[in-house]
Amino acid sequence: MGGVERVFVSHHQFLVTAGFDEGRDSRLDLYTVGDGLVHLTGRSELTAMTGPHTGWVEVGLEVLAHPPGPDPDEWEAVSEATLWCPRGRIAVSGLMGHSPDQFRDVPVSRPGLLRVRIRTRGRRPEHGPAMPEPESPERHEVLVWPADEEIGLTTLRQDGIAGSDWSTKPGRAATWAMMRLVALANPDPWEVHLRRHAPGRAQTAEAGGVESTTATIRRRSRVVPASTVAEVLRDAAARLGLAIDGDTLVLPIGDVAVRVIPTGASDGSAFVAQWRWEVTSATTAVNVPEPGTSRVELRAESAAGPTRLEVIHRGVAAPHAVLVGLLWDYLLERVVDGQAGPYPWVEVFERMAAEAAARAEAARRRRESREARLWGGTPPSDRLRQLAANTIMLSNMDRPLLDALAEATPEQQRAVARWATWRACAVAGLAGVDWITAALAALDRGEPLPPPFDDADRAWQRLFSDRRIRHTVVTTPDGTPNVSQQALAFPTITQATNDDPLAAAVDALAAAMYAYGPALRDLAADCRSAFPTLQHPAAGST
Repeated sequence: MGGVERVFVSHHQFLVTAGFDEGRDSRLDLYTVGDGLVHLTGRSELTAMTGPHTGWVEVGLEVLAHPPGPDPDEWEAVSEATLWCPRGRIAVSGLMGHSPDQFRDVPVSRPGLLRVRIRTRGRRPEHGPAMPEPESPERHEVLVWPADEEIGLTTLRQDGIAGSDWSTKPGRAATWAMMRLVALANPDPWEVHLRRHAPGRAQTAEAGGVESTTATIRRRSRVVPASTVAEVLRDAAARLGLAIDGDTLVLPIGDVAVRVIPTGASDGSAFVAQWRWEVTSATTAVNVPEPGTSRVELRAESAAGPTRLEVIHRGVAAPHAVLVGLLWDYLLERVVDGQAGPYPWVEVFERMAAEAAARAEAARRRRESREARLWGGTPPSDRLRQLAANTIMLSNMDRPLLDALAEATPEQQRAVARWATWRACAVAGLAGVDWITAALAALDRGEPLPPPFDDADRAWQRLFSDRRIRHTVVTTPDGTPNVSQQALAFPTITQATNDDPLAAAVDALAAAMYAYGPALRDLAADCRSAFPTLQHPAAGST
Protein backbone atom coordinates (compact mmCIF):
# COMPACT_ATOMS: atom_id res chain seq x y z
CA MET A 1 0.00 0.00 0.00
CA GLY A 2 1.05 3.61 -0.29
CA GLY A 3 -0.22 7.06 0.49
CA VAL A 4 0.70 10.59 1.53
CA GLU A 5 -0.99 12.40 4.41
CA ARG A 6 -0.47 15.56 6.44
CA VAL A 7 0.68 14.84 10.00
CA PHE A 8 0.75 17.44 12.76
CA VAL A 9 4.15 17.39 14.49
CA SER A 10 5.16 18.76 17.89
CA HIS A 11 8.65 19.37 19.27
CA HIS A 12 10.08 18.45 15.84
CA GLN A 13 8.75 14.87 16.14
CA PHE A 14 6.41 12.30 14.66
CA LEU A 15 6.25 8.62 15.63
CA VAL A 16 6.27 5.26 13.90
CA THR A 17 4.75 2.69 16.28
CA ALA A 18 4.73 -1.06 15.71
CA GLY A 19 3.28 -2.16 19.05
CA PHE A 20 2.46 -1.15 22.60
CA ASP A 21 5.30 -2.01 24.96
CA GLU A 22 3.33 -1.70 28.19
CA GLY A 23 5.03 -1.23 31.51
CA ARG A 24 6.79 1.41 33.49
CA ASP A 25 9.97 2.87 32.00
CA SER A 26 9.28 1.15 28.68
CA ARG A 27 10.24 4.18 26.57
CA LEU A 28 13.84 4.97 25.68
CA ASP A 29 14.79 8.64 26.02
CA LEU A 30 15.45 10.77 22.97
CA TYR A 31 19.08 11.51 22.15
CA THR A 32 20.20 8.10 23.35
CA VAL A 33 20.21 5.98 20.18
CA GLY A 34 19.91 7.60 16.78
CA ASP A 35 21.14 10.32 14.44
CA GLY A 36 19.84 13.63 13.16
CA LEU A 37 16.77 12.04 11.57
CA VAL A 38 15.73 8.94 13.53
CA HIS A 39 15.82 8.11 17.24
CA LEU A 40 15.00 4.68 18.60
CA THR A 41 12.54 5.30 21.46
CA GLY A 42 11.42 1.73 22.22
CA ARG A 43 11.72 -1.80 20.91
CA SER A 44 8.50 -1.10 18.98
CA GLU A 45 8.76 2.66 18.39
CA LEU A 46 10.96 5.19 16.67
CA THR A 47 10.82 8.97 16.49
CA ALA A 48 11.47 10.90 13.29
CA MET A 49 12.84 14.45 13.65
CA THR A 50 11.32 17.22 11.53
CA GLY A 51 12.28 20.78 10.65
CA PRO A 52 9.32 22.65 12.18
CA HIS A 53 8.82 22.53 15.93
CA THR A 54 5.04 22.60 15.55
CA GLY A 55 2.94 22.32 12.43
CA TRP A 56 2.01 20.17 9.47
CA VAL A 57 4.39 18.05 7.39
CA GLU A 58 3.74 15.66 4.55
CA VAL A 59 4.39 12.01 5.35
CA GLY A 60 4.20 9.11 2.95
CA LEU A 61 3.89 5.49 4.06
CA GLU A 62 4.63 2.41 1.98
CA VAL A 63 4.56 -1.21 3.14
CA LEU A 64 6.91 -3.41 1.13
CA ALA A 65 7.41 -7.16 0.84
CA HIS A 66 11.18 -6.83 0.36
CA PRO A 67 13.94 -4.30 1.13
CA PRO A 68 13.86 -1.28 -1.20
CA GLY A 69 16.60 -0.39 -3.63
CA PRO A 70 18.92 2.63 -3.48
CA ASP A 71 17.32 5.92 -2.51
CA PRO A 72 16.94 8.55 -5.24
CA ASP A 73 19.11 11.67 -4.90
CA GLU A 74 16.09 13.82 -4.02
CA TRP A 75 16.11 12.35 -0.49
CA GLU A 76 18.57 14.40 1.55
CA ALA A 77 18.59 12.32 4.77
CA VAL A 78 17.93 8.59 5.10
CA SER A 79 18.07 6.40 8.21
CA GLU A 80 16.87 2.92 9.18
CA ALA A 81 16.00 1.06 12.37
CA THR A 82 14.47 -2.27 13.34
CA LEU A 83 11.24 -2.54 15.36
CA TRP A 84 9.45 -5.42 17.03
CA CYS A 85 5.90 -5.68 15.63
CA PRO A 86 3.88 -8.25 17.64
CA ARG A 87 0.51 -7.77 15.90
CA GLY A 88 1.59 -7.23 12.32
CA ARG A 89 0.22 -3.65 12.30
CA ILE A 90 1.89 -0.24 12.51
CA ALA A 91 0.83 3.39 12.92
CA VAL A 92 2.26 6.80 12.06
CA SER A 93 1.23 9.71 14.26
CA GLY A 94 2.24 13.07 15.62
CA LEU A 95 3.86 13.26 19.04
CA MET A 96 0.60 14.38 20.67
CA GLY A 97 -1.43 11.60 19.09
CA HIS A 98 -2.67 13.12 15.81
CA SER A 99 -2.83 10.41 13.18
CA PRO A 100 -4.57 10.42 9.81
CA ASP A 101 -7.15 7.65 9.50
CA GLN A 102 -5.09 6.00 6.78
CA PHE A 103 -2.07 5.71 9.12
CA ARG A 104 -3.72 4.52 12.33
CA ASP A 105 -3.70 0.74 11.98
CA VAL A 106 -1.81 -0.31 8.88
CA PRO A 107 -1.34 -4.04 8.24
CA VAL A 108 2.12 -5.31 7.32
CA SER A 109 3.08 -8.66 5.86
CA ARG A 110 3.35 -10.54 9.18
CA PRO A 111 4.04 -10.11 12.89
CA GLY A 112 7.72 -10.12 13.80
CA LEU A 113 10.67 -7.85 13.16
CA LEU A 114 10.27 -4.93 10.78
CA ARG A 115 12.90 -2.79 9.14
CA VAL A 116 11.80 0.84 8.91
CA ARG A 117 13.47 3.38 6.65
CA ILE A 118 12.77 7.08 7.07
CA ARG A 119 13.83 9.43 4.29
CA THR A 120 13.27 13.13 4.06
CA ARG A 121 13.80 16.16 1.86
CA GLY A 122 13.36 19.88 2.33
CA ARG A 123 14.00 19.89 6.10
CA ARG A 124 14.85 23.36 7.33
CA PRO A 125 15.16 24.54 10.93
CA GLU A 126 12.62 27.12 12.04
CA HIS A 127 15.31 29.19 13.70
CA GLY A 128 18.91 29.78 12.68
CA PRO A 129 20.85 31.24 9.77
CA ALA A 130 18.86 32.03 6.67
CA MET A 131 18.89 29.20 4.15
CA PRO A 132 17.72 29.04 0.55
CA GLU A 133 14.12 27.97 0.17
CA PRO A 134 13.84 24.35 -0.97
CA GLU A 135 12.35 23.61 -4.33
CA SER A 136 9.63 21.58 -2.61
CA PRO A 137 8.14 21.62 0.93
CA GLU A 138 9.37 19.33 3.68
CA ARG A 139 8.44 15.75 2.96
CA HIS A 140 9.07 12.48 4.81
CA GLU A 141 8.58 8.95 3.60
CA VAL A 142 8.28 5.82 5.75
CA LEU A 143 9.18 2.51 4.13
CA VAL A 144 8.47 -0.73 6.03
CA TRP A 145 9.35 -4.34 5.22
CA PRO A 146 9.74 -7.65 7.13
CA ALA A 147 13.17 -8.56 8.51
CA ASP A 148 14.85 -11.58 10.08
CA GLU A 149 18.03 -9.75 11.06
CA GLU A 150 18.51 -6.89 13.49
CA ILE A 151 21.35 -4.68 12.24
CA GLY A 152 20.65 -1.69 14.42
CA LEU A 153 20.01 1.94 13.62
CA THR A 154 21.87 2.85 10.45
CA THR A 155 22.52 6.26 8.91
CA LEU A 156 22.48 6.03 5.12
CA ARG A 157 22.49 9.74 4.26
CA GLN A 158 22.70 12.95 6.30
CA ASP A 159 21.57 16.50 5.67
CA GLY A 160 23.48 17.93 8.64
CA ILE A 161 20.58 19.59 10.49
CA ALA A 162 18.14 18.96 13.33
CA GLY A 163 20.57 18.06 16.08
CA SER A 164 22.85 15.71 14.19
CA ASP A 165 25.84 16.85 16.27
CA TRP A 166 24.93 15.00 19.49
CA SER A 167 26.66 11.82 20.66
CA THR A 168 24.87 8.54 21.18
CA LYS A 169 24.81 6.98 24.65
CA PRO A 170 25.31 3.23 24.19
CA GLY A 171 25.84 2.64 27.92
CA ARG A 172 22.52 4.25 28.80
CA ALA A 173 20.78 2.38 25.96
CA ALA A 174 22.23 -0.96 27.09
CA THR A 175 21.14 -0.28 30.67
CA TRP A 176 17.61 0.48 29.49
CA ALA A 177 17.63 -2.66 27.32
CA MET A 178 18.74 -4.81 30.25
CA MET A 179 16.00 -3.37 32.44
CA ARG A 180 13.39 -4.02 29.74
CA LEU A 181 14.56 -7.62 29.20
CA VAL A 182 14.26 -8.39 32.90
CA ALA A 183 10.97 -6.48 33.22
CA LEU A 184 9.41 -8.29 30.25
CA ALA A 185 10.30 -11.63 31.83
CA ASN A 186 9.02 -10.49 35.24
CA PRO A 187 6.05 -8.16 34.63
CA ASP A 188 4.48 -6.31 37.52
CA PRO A 189 1.41 -8.39 38.56
CA TRP A 190 -0.75 -5.29 38.96
CA GLU A 191 0.12 -4.06 35.46
CA VAL A 192 -0.66 -7.51 34.06
CA HIS A 193 -4.02 -7.44 35.82
CA LEU A 194 -4.85 -3.98 34.48
CA ARG A 195 -3.88 -4.92 30.91
CA ARG A 196 -5.88 -8.15 31.07
CA HIS A 197 -9.03 -6.29 32.09
CA ALA A 198 -8.58 -3.09 30.10
CA PRO A 199 -11.35 -2.69 27.48
CA GLY A 200 -10.17 -2.99 23.92
CA ARG A 201 -6.73 -4.36 24.88
CA ALA A 202 -7.36 -8.07 24.49
CA GLN A 203 -5.69 -8.13 21.09
CA THR A 204 -2.53 -6.27 22.07
CA ALA A 205 -0.84 -9.37 23.46
CA GLU A 206 1.98 -10.94 21.49
CA ALA A 207 0.54 -12.60 18.41
CA GLY A 208 0.19 -16.37 18.63
CA GLY A 209 3.35 -18.20 17.59
CA VAL A 210 5.46 -15.11 16.96
CA GLU A 211 7.00 -15.24 20.45
CA SER A 212 8.73 -18.51 19.59
CA THR A 213 10.44 -17.17 16.44
CA THR A 214 14.10 -16.28 16.49
CA ALA A 215 16.21 -13.67 14.77
CA THR A 216 19.85 -12.97 14.01
CA ILE A 217 21.61 -9.87 15.29
CA ARG A 218 24.41 -8.47 13.16
CA ARG A 219 26.33 -5.52 14.57
CA ARG A 220 29.49 -3.85 13.28
CA SER A 221 31.52 -1.41 15.31
CA ARG A 222 33.52 1.51 14.03
CA VAL A 223 36.83 0.72 12.44
CA VAL A 224 38.99 -1.23 14.89
CA PRO A 225 42.74 -1.74 14.61
CA ALA A 226 43.59 -5.24 13.49
CA SER A 227 45.61 -5.73 16.68
CA THR A 228 42.54 -4.93 18.79
CA VAL A 229 40.41 -7.39 16.84
CA ALA A 230 43.04 -10.09 17.31
CA GLU A 231 43.14 -9.37 21.04
CA VAL A 232 39.36 -9.64 21.35
CA LEU A 233 39.23 -12.92 19.46
CA ARG A 234 42.05 -14.31 21.55
CA ASP A 235 40.77 -13.07 24.93
CA ALA A 236 37.14 -11.98 24.69
CA ALA A 237 36.68 -11.88 28.45
CA ALA A 238 39.26 -9.16 29.01
CA ARG A 239 38.11 -6.77 26.27
CA LEU A 240 34.37 -7.32 26.80
CA GLY A 241 34.66 -7.17 30.59
CA LEU A 242 33.24 -10.64 31.19
CA ALA A 243 33.89 -12.41 34.47
CA ILE A 244 35.68 -15.76 34.29
CA ASP A 245 33.94 -18.66 36.05
CA GLY A 246 35.83 -21.86 35.42
CA ASP A 247 35.62 -22.67 31.73
CA THR A 248 32.82 -20.19 31.10
CA LEU A 249 32.36 -16.41 31.09
CA VAL A 250 29.65 -14.43 32.85
CA LEU A 251 27.93 -11.17 31.97
CA PRO A 252 26.39 -9.97 35.26
CA ILE A 253 23.06 -8.15 35.23
CA GLY A 254 21.33 -8.39 38.60
CA ASP A 255 19.40 -11.38 39.86
CA VAL A 256 20.05 -12.85 36.41
CA ALA A 257 23.17 -13.13 34.29
CA VAL A 258 24.30 -14.37 30.90
CA ARG A 259 26.64 -17.33 30.87
CA VAL A 260 28.87 -17.28 27.79
CA ILE A 261 30.21 -20.78 27.09
CA PRO A 262 33.06 -20.87 24.54
CA THR A 263 32.81 -23.67 21.99
CA GLY A 264 35.50 -24.94 19.67
CA ALA A 265 39.23 -24.23 19.67
CA SER A 266 40.38 -20.65 20.36
CA ASP A 267 42.83 -20.22 17.47
CA GLY A 268 42.40 -16.45 17.23
CA SER A 269 40.37 -16.52 14.01
CA ALA A 270 37.00 -16.26 15.76
CA PHE A 271 35.35 -16.40 19.14
CA VAL A 272 32.31 -18.70 19.17
CA ALA A 273 30.20 -19.36 22.25
CA GLN A 274 26.80 -20.36 23.54
CA TRP A 275 24.74 -17.60 25.18
CA ARG A 276 22.52 -18.71 28.05
CA TRP A 277 20.53 -16.71 30.60
CA GLU A 278 20.53 -17.95 34.18
CA VAL A 279 19.31 -16.96 37.63
CA THR A 280 22.03 -15.86 40.06
CA SER A 281 19.99 -15.21 43.20
CA ALA A 282 18.97 -18.18 45.31
CA THR A 283 16.65 -16.02 47.41
CA THR A 284 14.69 -14.28 44.66
CA ALA A 285 12.05 -15.88 42.46
CA VAL A 286 12.88 -14.38 39.06
CA ASN A 287 12.36 -15.49 35.47
CA VAL A 288 15.09 -15.29 32.84
CA PRO A 289 14.33 -13.46 29.56
CA GLU A 290 14.97 -16.58 27.46
CA PRO A 291 15.05 -20.20 28.68
CA GLY A 292 17.11 -21.66 25.82
CA THR A 293 20.54 -20.99 24.36
CA SER A 294 21.68 -18.94 21.39
CA ARG A 295 24.99 -18.69 19.53
CA VAL A 296 27.45 -15.81 19.46
CA GLU A 297 30.25 -15.34 16.94
CA LEU A 298 32.89 -12.59 16.98
CA ARG A 299 34.86 -12.31 13.76
CA ALA A 300 37.13 -9.94 11.88
CA GLU A 301 35.46 -8.42 8.83
CA SER A 302 37.73 -6.67 6.32
CA ALA A 303 36.49 -7.71 2.91
CA ALA A 304 35.49 -4.15 1.97
CA GLY A 305 37.87 -1.72 3.60
CA PRO A 306 39.39 -1.34 7.04
CA THR A 307 39.15 -4.10 9.61
CA ARG A 308 35.96 -4.23 11.67
CA LEU A 309 34.90 -6.43 14.53
CA GLU A 310 31.68 -8.20 13.54
CA VAL A 311 29.21 -9.75 15.95
CA ILE A 312 26.71 -12.35 14.77
CA HIS A 313 24.25 -13.47 17.42
CA ARG A 314 21.99 -16.23 16.09
CA GLY A 315 18.84 -17.66 17.65
CA VAL A 316 17.79 -14.65 19.72
CA ALA A 317 14.06 -14.56 20.52
CA ALA A 318 12.57 -12.14 18.00
CA PRO A 319 10.80 -9.97 20.63
CA HIS A 320 14.19 -9.40 22.30
CA ALA A 321 16.33 -8.79 19.21
CA VAL A 322 16.21 -4.98 19.36
CA LEU A 323 17.09 -5.02 23.06
CA VAL A 324 19.93 -7.54 22.77
CA GLY A 325 21.20 -5.55 19.80
CA LEU A 326 21.54 -2.46 22.00
CA LEU A 327 23.58 -4.53 24.43
CA TRP A 328 25.97 -5.52 21.65
CA ASP A 329 26.23 -1.89 20.54
CA TYR A 330 27.54 -1.04 23.98
CA LEU A 331 29.90 -4.03 24.21
CA LEU A 332 31.45 -3.16 20.86
CA GLU A 333 31.84 0.48 21.84
CA ARG A 334 33.51 -0.75 25.01
CA VAL A 335 36.04 -2.62 22.88
CA VAL A 336 36.63 0.30 20.53
CA ASP A 337 37.08 2.87 23.29
CA GLY A 338 39.08 0.57 25.55
CA GLN A 339 36.62 1.03 28.42
CA ALA A 340 37.18 -0.81 31.69
CA GLY A 341 35.37 -1.07 34.99
CA PRO A 342 31.87 -2.30 35.82
CA TYR A 343 29.04 -2.26 33.33
CA PRO A 344 26.77 0.80 33.63
CA TRP A 345 23.70 -1.28 34.48
CA VAL A 346 25.33 -2.95 37.51
CA GLU A 347 24.88 0.14 39.70
CA VAL A 348 21.31 0.59 38.46
CA PHE A 349 20.32 -2.98 39.32
CA GLU A 350 22.08 -2.75 42.68
CA ARG A 351 20.16 0.43 43.46
CA MET A 352 16.89 -1.18 42.33
CA ALA A 353 17.62 -4.24 44.49
CA ALA A 354 18.33 -2.01 47.49
CA GLU A 355 15.15 -0.04 46.90
CA ALA A 356 13.16 -3.26 46.52
CA ALA A 357 14.66 -4.62 49.75
CA ALA A 358 13.81 -1.38 51.54
CA ARG A 359 10.23 -1.54 50.24
CA ALA A 360 9.94 -5.17 51.30
CA GLU A 361 11.25 -4.35 54.78
CA ALA A 362 8.86 -1.41 55.11
CA ALA A 363 6.00 -3.63 53.95
CA ARG A 364 7.02 -6.28 56.47
CA ARG A 365 7.00 -3.74 59.28
CA ARG A 366 3.61 -2.42 58.21
CA ARG A 367 2.24 -5.96 57.99
CA GLU A 368 3.57 -6.83 61.42
CA SER A 369 2.12 -3.63 62.86
CA ARG A 370 -1.29 -4.38 61.32
CA GLU A 371 -1.12 -7.96 62.51
CA ALA A 372 -0.17 -6.85 66.02
CA ARG A 373 -3.27 -4.66 66.13
CA LEU A 374 -5.43 -7.34 64.53
CA TRP A 375 -4.20 -10.20 66.70
CA GLY A 376 -3.95 -8.24 69.92
CA GLY A 377 -0.21 -8.81 70.36
CA THR A 378 2.87 -9.79 68.43
CA PRO A 379 2.47 -11.25 64.92
CA PRO A 380 1.29 -14.88 64.97
CA SER A 381 3.22 -17.94 63.92
CA ASP A 382 2.83 -19.12 60.33
CA ARG A 383 0.79 -22.06 61.65
CA LEU A 384 -1.77 -19.74 63.22
CA ARG A 385 -1.69 -17.29 60.34
CA GLN A 386 -2.60 -20.04 57.86
CA LEU A 387 -5.06 -21.88 60.10
CA ALA A 388 -8.62 -21.98 58.78
CA ALA A 389 -10.29 -21.23 62.09
CA ASN A 390 -11.47 -18.33 64.28
CA THR A 391 -7.93 -17.58 65.41
CA ILE A 392 -8.30 -13.79 65.43
CA MET A 393 -11.52 -14.03 67.45
CA LEU A 394 -9.81 -16.15 70.12
CA SER A 395 -6.68 -13.97 69.96
CA ASN A 396 -8.64 -10.83 70.76
CA MET A 397 -10.24 -12.56 73.75
CA ASP A 398 -7.15 -14.32 75.14
CA ARG A 399 -3.98 -14.21 73.05
CA PRO A 400 -1.77 -16.17 75.52
CA LEU A 401 -4.33 -18.97 75.55
CA LEU A 402 -4.28 -19.13 71.74
CA ASP A 403 -0.48 -19.30 71.65
CA ALA A 404 -0.44 -22.01 74.29
CA LEU A 405 -3.06 -23.96 72.39
CA ALA A 406 -0.95 -23.77 69.23
CA GLU A 407 1.97 -25.34 71.13
CA ALA A 408 -0.09 -28.17 72.62
CA THR A 409 0.01 -31.71 71.26
CA PRO A 410 -2.72 -32.85 68.86
CA GLU A 411 -4.15 -35.06 71.61
CA GLN A 412 -4.33 -32.12 73.99
CA GLN A 413 -5.90 -29.92 71.30
CA ARG A 414 -8.56 -32.56 70.62
CA ALA A 415 -9.27 -32.85 74.35
CA VAL A 416 -9.68 -29.06 74.64
CA ALA A 417 -12.14 -29.11 71.72
CA ARG A 418 -14.28 -31.73 73.47
CA TRP A 419 -14.06 -29.96 76.83
CA ALA A 420 -15.04 -26.57 75.32
CA THR A 421 -17.98 -28.15 73.51
CA TRP A 422 -19.34 -29.67 76.72
CA ARG A 423 -18.94 -26.36 78.58
CA ALA A 424 -20.63 -24.37 75.82
CA CYS A 425 -23.58 -26.75 75.65
CA ALA A 426 -23.85 -26.76 79.44
CA VAL A 427 -23.95 -22.97 79.83
CA ALA A 428 -26.56 -22.74 77.03
CA GLY A 429 -28.75 -25.46 78.58
CA LEU A 430 -28.21 -27.90 75.72
CA ALA A 431 -26.28 -30.65 77.49
CA GLY A 432 -29.42 -32.14 79.04
CA VAL A 433 -31.31 -32.61 75.76
CA ASP A 434 -31.12 -36.27 74.72
CA TRP A 435 -30.25 -35.91 71.03
CA ILE A 436 -27.55 -33.34 71.85
CA THR A 437 -26.22 -35.46 74.70
CA ALA A 438 -25.94 -38.38 72.26
CA ALA A 439 -23.82 -36.22 69.97
CA LEU A 440 -21.56 -35.16 72.86
CA ALA A 441 -21.08 -38.79 73.85
CA ALA A 442 -20.15 -39.73 70.25
CA LEU A 443 -17.71 -36.84 70.22
CA ASP A 444 -16.04 -38.17 73.39
CA ARG A 445 -15.72 -41.63 71.84
CA GLY A 446 -14.28 -40.23 68.60
CA GLU A 447 -17.22 -41.59 66.60
CA PRO A 448 -19.21 -39.88 63.81
CA LEU A 449 -21.94 -37.62 65.07
CA PRO A 450 -25.42 -39.18 64.94
CA PRO A 451 -28.39 -37.66 63.06
CA PRO A 452 -29.44 -34.90 62.73
CA PHE A 453 -25.83 -33.68 62.79
CA ASP A 454 -25.18 -35.34 59.45
CA ASP A 455 -27.28 -32.53 57.89
CA ALA A 456 -26.52 -29.00 59.08
CA ASP A 457 -29.87 -27.50 58.00
CA ARG A 458 -31.83 -30.27 59.70
CA ALA A 459 -29.79 -29.93 62.89
CA TRP A 460 -30.46 -26.18 63.13
CA GLN A 461 -34.14 -26.67 62.41
CA ARG A 462 -34.38 -29.16 65.24
CA LEU A 463 -32.53 -26.82 67.60
CA PHE A 464 -35.07 -24.05 67.13
CA SER A 465 -38.12 -26.35 67.02
CA ASP A 466 -37.38 -28.46 70.12
CA ARG A 467 -39.68 -27.06 72.83
CA ARG A 468 -37.49 -28.50 75.59
CA ILE A 469 -34.69 -26.08 74.77
CA ARG A 470 -34.86 -22.81 76.63
CA HIS A 471 -33.86 -19.67 74.75
CA THR A 472 -31.59 -17.15 76.43
CA VAL A 473 -29.60 -14.19 75.18
CA VAL A 474 -26.15 -12.90 76.04
CA THR A 475 -23.95 -9.91 75.24
CA THR A 476 -20.99 -11.19 73.24
CA PRO A 477 -17.37 -10.26 73.96
CA ASP A 478 -17.37 -7.78 71.07
CA GLY A 479 -20.28 -5.91 72.72
CA THR A 480 -23.20 -7.18 70.62
CA PRO A 481 -26.28 -7.47 72.87
CA ASN A 482 -29.22 -9.91 72.78
CA VAL A 483 -27.52 -12.73 70.87
CA SER A 484 -28.97 -16.23 71.18
CA GLN A 485 -26.77 -18.15 73.62
CA GLN A 486 -27.95 -21.45 72.13
CA ALA A 487 -27.02 -20.35 68.60
CA LEU A 488 -23.52 -19.45 69.85
CA ALA A 489 -22.96 -22.74 71.65
CA PHE A 490 -24.54 -25.15 69.16
CA PRO A 491 -21.83 -24.94 66.41
CA THR A 492 -19.17 -26.22 68.83
CA ILE A 493 -20.50 -29.75 68.38
CA THR A 494 -19.53 -29.93 64.71
CA GLN A 495 -16.54 -27.60 65.05
CA ALA A 496 -14.94 -30.04 67.48
CA THR A 497 -14.91 -32.74 64.77
CA ASN A 498 -12.62 -30.74 62.44
CA ASP A 499 -9.90 -32.95 60.94
CA ASP A 500 -7.29 -30.44 62.13
CA PRO A 501 -7.17 -30.77 65.93
CA LEU A 502 -5.84 -27.22 66.39
CA ALA A 503 -8.65 -25.76 64.27
CA ALA A 504 -11.16 -27.86 66.23
CA ALA A 505 -9.83 -26.57 69.54
CA VAL A 506 -9.64 -22.93 68.42
CA ASP A 507 -13.15 -22.87 66.95
CA ALA A 508 -14.80 -24.74 69.82
CA LEU A 509 -13.07 -22.67 72.51
CA ALA A 510 -13.76 -19.34 70.78
CA ALA A 511 -17.45 -20.23 70.32
CA ALA A 512 -17.71 -21.36 73.91
CA MET A 513 -16.22 -18.08 75.16
CA TYR A 514 -18.76 -16.17 73.06
CA ALA A 515 -21.53 -18.28 74.55
CA TYR A 516 -20.26 -17.40 78.05
CA GLY A 517 -20.46 -13.69 77.14
CA PRO A 518 -19.30 -11.48 80.04
CA ALA A 519 -18.16 -14.58 81.96
CA LEU A 520 -15.66 -15.60 79.30
CA ARG A 521 -12.68 -15.03 81.63
CA ASP A 522 -14.11 -17.63 84.01
CA LEU A 523 -14.18 -20.13 81.16
CA ALA A 524 -10.59 -19.26 80.19
CA ALA A 525 -9.45 -19.76 83.79
CA ASP A 526 -11.25 -23.09 83.99
CA CYS A 527 -9.61 -24.18 80.74
CA ARG A 528 -6.14 -23.46 82.13
CA SER A 529 -7.02 -25.35 85.30
CA ALA A 530 -8.29 -28.35 83.35
CA PHE A 531 -5.21 -28.31 81.08
CA PRO A 532 -2.16 -27.08 83.04
CA THR A 533 0.08 -27.17 79.96
CA LEU A 534 -1.90 -24.21 78.57
CA GLN A 535 -0.83 -21.94 81.40
CA HIS A 536 2.64 -21.22 79.98
CA PRO A 537 3.07 -21.24 76.18
CA ALA A 538 6.46 -22.29 74.91
CA ALA A 539 8.93 -19.49 74.20
CA GLY A 540 8.86 -18.26 70.63
CA SER A 541 5.40 -19.65 69.93
CA THR A 542 4.41 -16.44 68.17
